[in-house]
Order: sequence, then structure tokens, then C-alpha cells
Amino acid sequence: MQSPSGCPVKYIICQLKQIVKYENRPGTTRNGNIMAVAKKLPSGSWRCQVYSHTEEIPQPDGTVKKKRIYESFTNDDPTTRGKRQCEKQAADWAANKEHYLKKNNLNLTFRQAIDKYINFRDSILSATTISDYNS
Repeated sequence: MQSPSGCPVKYIICQLKQIVKYENRPGTTRNGNIMAVAKKLPSGSWRCQVYSHTEEIPQPDGTVKKKRIYESFTNDDPTTRGKRQCEKQAADWAANKEHYLKKNNLNLTFRQAIDKYINFRDSILSATTISDYNS
């Protein structure tokens, strides 16, 4: 039996089952957006990972590998309260992702990164090391 569009009805039913399965999985909201779901680690802590961005890494053969970068959140409380707190941290970060990425200055020049490092480690670095970095 075929549908009016020409596709077998069995195929359409199979596709609908996959969609329903995807929409009803843990961490999916009503509108289909995927939320972070905390997973329990062997230590008893909870961990959530939220997609941050993709980095392009050039390979020796000339191709470019796209690596997905995730932000990780953990909570040491082994109870369900710890799970909820971990998921809340991840959701807060995801809601304000652009703000956090701008705050971390991902678009620094090399000189700005060196200056930032020197200011951060000023009390530890020797004067010679700082002058070497600045030259």
C-alpha cells in the first residue's frame, strides 16, 4: 500500500515513530529544544555538558576537522537535588551563552593574550621573564 505522495505507508509510519521517539527522549522540551540532562558519574557526582561552539582544526592532509566544544558542569551532591542544581547551572549558562563567550574574550589577539597573562601572573613572574615576554 502506498500513500498519495508515492511513499510506502510502512516507511512513513517508521519515520513518524522515530520522530515521536526523538521528541519524547529525556532532555527534550515540548517545542523540541534539547536541554542538558545530568548524568551520574562513578564518583557519585552529577555532570552536565552543554554545546558551546565548533572549532575548525586543520589536518595534515589539508582537510579541516570540525571539533564540537562542550562546557561541563558538575555537582558533588549525590542526591536528586544535586542533579537539579547541575541542570540549572547548565541551563543558565546555555541561556546566556553569548554573554559568557564574549566575557571569556575568545577573539583576543596574541598580544592581548600575552598582556592578559602577564597581568594575571604579575606577582609570580620575574622581571626578566616579563621583559622577555614584552620584547
